[in-house]
Amino acid sequence: MSHKPLMIQCDFDGTVTVGDLSFQILDDYTDVPWRQWFDDFRHGKITVNDYNAKAFAYVKASKEELQRYAVKHVRLRPGLSELLTFCKDHDVRFVFVSNGMTFYIEAILDLIGFPQIEYHAADCEYLPNGIKAVYHDPSGKAVRDHFKEAYAKHFIKEGYRIAYFGNGLSDFKAASMCDYVYGIESLAKECDKQGVSYKPFDCLSDVISDLLSLI
Repeated sequence: MSHKPLMIQCDFDGTVTVGDLSFQILDDYTDVPWRQWFDDFRHGKITVNDYNAKAFAYVKASKEELQRYAVKHVRLRPGLSELLTFCKDHDVRFVFVSNGMTFYIEAILDLIGFPQIEYHAADCEYLPNGIKAVYHDPSGKAVRDHFKEAYAKHFIKEGYRIAYFGNGLSDFKAASMCDYVYGIESLAKECDKQGVSYKPFDCLSDVISDLLSLI
């Protein structure tokens, strides 16, 4: 096995949650056609970062209210705590890189007892007329696209082998740069289409034995 250390770069919504928490928030806090904007992203008309920033600009609520909502409504994929514990016990760096919002990732990590887990997502400013969401790359530069890829490149330069976990189209470019891919849903379909090798998962603890073989 390579002497390079192993790390996990992991998406959030739909990967460690069942369903997309951001979709639930947009349904309950806005009355704008965010699904049409999401389709625009899926068809390459706008970037995923632009879609999220545009949609969440209409969410008028405090950080505290939104965090209470997230904790109440989130459905976590089975095995997440076991996977995070495995990484902690075996010194495997685990990082969430998500096109979602920092406020609900923070709240959910607190909920499950892993507040120390590293995460990168949209930085949010809570304004009276809505949320201002901005993504920053590893250098701190604001970016509109290639957010996940920027972090994958950064981790590769740091000398890691990366096991990538994801479920969406926005994960594919970053995942295809990594050493190992664990994919479901749209990411799995795109990997099939593009000939990228991956392993599926359902319960996150099911991948632990496979990860152990990579250490």
